[in-house]
Amino acid sequence: MGNQDLRPNGSTFSSSLQACCFLEDWFMGSVIHGQAVKHGFVNDVFVQTSLLGMYSNCGDLESANKVFGCVVEKDVVLWNSMIFGNLKNESLEEGFFIFGEMVRHGVVPTEFTHSMLLNVCGKLGDFCGDTKTGFNVFNKIENPDLVSWNSMISGYAENGEGVDAMNLFLQLVGVFRPKPDEYTFAAVISATSAFSATCYGKPLHAQVMKVGSERSVFIGTTLLSMYLKNGDTESAEEVFNMIEEKDAVLWTEMIVGHTRLGGGEIAIKLFCMMCHEGHNTDSFALSGALSACADLATLKQGEMIHTQAVKRGCDAEISVCGSLVHMYAKNGDLHAARSIFCQVSNPDLKCWNSMLGGYSQHGMAEEAMILFAKILVNGSKT
Repeated sequence: MGNQDLRPNGSTFSSSLQACCFLEDWFMGSVIHGQAVKHGFVNDVFVQTSLLGMYSNCGDLESANKVFGCVVEKDVVLWNSMIFGNLKNESLEEGFFIFGEMVRHGVVPTEFTHSMLLNVCGKLGDFCGDTKTGFNVFNKIENPDLVSWNSMISGYAENGEGVDAMNLFLQLVGVFRPKPDEYTFAAVISATSAFSATCYGKPLHAQVMKVGSERSVFIGTTLLSMYLKNGDTESAEEVFNMIEEKDAVLWTEMIVGHTRLGGGEIAIKLFCMMCHEGHNTDSFALSGALSACADLATLKQGEMIHTQAVKRGCDAEISVCGSLVHMYAKNGDLHAARSIFCQVSNPDLKCWNSMLGGYSQHGMAEEAMILFAKILVNGSKT
């Protein structure tokens, strides 16, 4: 067969469009679209699906909608592709609207459909109402996979519905398959961390140990948070010591938690250990350590951590600035506190209050009253 007889078919266009989708090359994809029209393959369902995916992945939802509207017999893959494209491009309400249209047209959603929607439920806010909508979707899945279970439990966690998260977790444990993984445990522990550890946290911790996941840094971080919220530093330290491969998030959780509970000396010790082991200290760890220095009135240690913040490039971040102002003001170095305060373009209330507290505590009543008046003026502007 000669080259003059070599003509592209539907598979040629479909594969080429998939490559454009992967590369996010809108221009080449649109050129191939034109060629598909020219060669009479624009009504090929595989070409249409590839076109829709390409335009969606390139953020051109208008063109994706045009392609979708031209398809007469829309299968579940095409519907899913359209939903996914809208969700990926943050058109969340439109994505749910298309799902509704899909159901109204009698197309049966797949597990992938439900997983997509459940994952985005937390982002929808008021449009979704609450997790009731998400659960209604979840409840229609005949055999939900673990992604669906985890998404629903996470949805409850994000909305502060700990009891519902725990009840759903117990339902999952009661079924033969699928079995909970570390994401399941992390979600349900996070969801119930505000409750008494005796009622929820400790039994969940026991379940984690039963399945042999007590050394997971992912689960360990949520267990730490749960115990520290309950004021149980001893259990938090046991979890912390059990995990061999500690990451920066785990260290930071310990530092911030101990600072919040008044364990400033331990918090600073942990911060120093974290630095010694070579972990990057972010703004949360730095703020926690600086707050500990303020509580303990340790200026020298605070200045050393200030140097660390400068090295990390975090000294301009508002949370660190607030903690620096607080630390210097509590230690009586009002010149340094005022210098940092004046560099902040839009100080938050923590910054204002720290500066005000520093003036008040060190006998500078006139400066305190002037600053208070400025707080009132700035507050009236917002």
